[in-house]
Amino acid sequence: MEDRRAEKSCEQACESLQRQDYEMALKHCTEALLSLGQYSMADCTGPCPLERERIKIESLLYRIASFLQLKNYGQADEDCRHVLGEGLAKGDGAFRAVLCCMQLKGKLQPVSTILAKSLTGESLNGMVTKDLTRLKTLLTETETEDRSASTGLLCWCRRVSDADSVAYPVLSCSTNYKCVRLCLMTKAFHFHSFTHSFVKFTLTATSNVLSGYHVEDLDEGSCNGWHFRPPPRGITSSEEYTLCKRFLEQGICRYGAQCTSAHSQEELAEWQKRYASRLIKLKQQNENKQLSGSYMETLIEKWMNSLSPEKVLSECIEGVKVEHNPDLSVTVNTKKSHQTWTFALTCKPARMLYRVALLYDAHRPHFSIIAISAGDSTTQVSQEVPENCQEWIGGKMAQNGLDHYVYKVGIAFNTEIFGTFRQTIVFDFGLEPVLMQRVMIDAASTEGNI
Repeated sequence: MEDRRAEKSCEQACESLQRQDYEMALKHCTEALLSLGQYSMADCTGPCPLERERIKIESLLYRIASFLQLKNYGQADEDCRHVLGEGLAKGDGAFRAVLCCMQLKGKLQPVSTILAKSLTGESLNGMVTKDLTRLKTLLTETETEDRSASTGLLCWCRRVSDADSVAYPVLSCSTNYKCVRLCLMTKAFHFHSFTHSFVKFTLTATSNVLSGYHVEDLDEGSCNGWHFRPPPRGITSSEEYTLCKRFLEQGICRYGAQCTSAHSQEELAEWQKRYASRLIKLKQQNENKQLSGSYMETLIEKWMNSLSPEKVLSECIEGVKVEHNPDLSVTVNTKKSHQTWTFALTCKPARMLYRVALLYDAHRPHFSIIAISAGDSTTQVSQEVPENCQEWIGGKMAQNGLDHYVYKVGIAFNTEIFGTFRQTIVFDFGLEPVLMQRVMIDAASTEGNI
């Protein structure tokens, strides 16, 4: 029988915090953390590892809020460093997933309110509030992002008994189909089963999937020659990065690689450079989104909200024959990889190709449209394609009364990291459903090739 003491104590801590009984909230938080410490990784009687992580993060956040209200600022700051160090250094998105889940359940607001009040009110006895401020920034970002997200989608996933499955709780039948289609589009999960309370998916290439944060950090490291740990997130200025006093004085830090402060002047300088590099990258991404985001976002939104999504996007449409070379799914075993796909679209009767676009945002930097040509089966005329093209707009090719028309589209992929990368290409002929093709490349290391 599963031991639920830790989960129960965490729930009691939340209830006590909402009742403003901070002493009792502190007691329950500590009980939850002590209970979690009794389980080993192989312990089958307690919560699963993902559930333990959720309980630990929630309990620490409730304890931080309680310490602040009880004016025990030193302990609050200590817990804050711990939750940031463990949560953000892992780079697997679990910390942000817990925050999203808490926000959806209404559990995040009391913590966020107390944190904001403490930082904008008294001086906390003059102590440095860098980590508390960083945590407040993350909570604010989570609350802001949640307002623009679909309110029916629960972000936290819980492992179930099936070895390679993940169960996604959903809040109502009206949101289930959105959840299914969103996951199919953006995460490339295979639909496994569906009930009123759970949507279950089987992960493809489980061991090779990297989160957005981890891919970005690895990508930055490989492309720019970074030598130190990725800098902590939640920073609003490069000046907020600091040196770890304990490490400089004693040569050791109990947080190790999870410390949110730099362990040398060289690491601090690199963090500041990486921050500047990330700002430039974000600016470029925003510029690309301004050019192409409207069409892509509108199409995805229409597909998600449609009662018949196959009438919006489809992998085959009448009158268009699709040929591709090589296969849509490719596996390579080198970290630095380059791949191109050529799609030949034969339209009979002839029809105009108005747009080609890449839909999937997460791996967008690795894919681009490199070539488009149009004509008949013997003669092709190249079309102008800008560098690093994510969306091509056509509709100007003269078809000269041909009974058929052939379009050839080249898609390129580049990476310098291992991982599984996916992209969805749409070919818009001005009618629905819009033709789409999915490509995937699995860059996986082999033994001895790391």
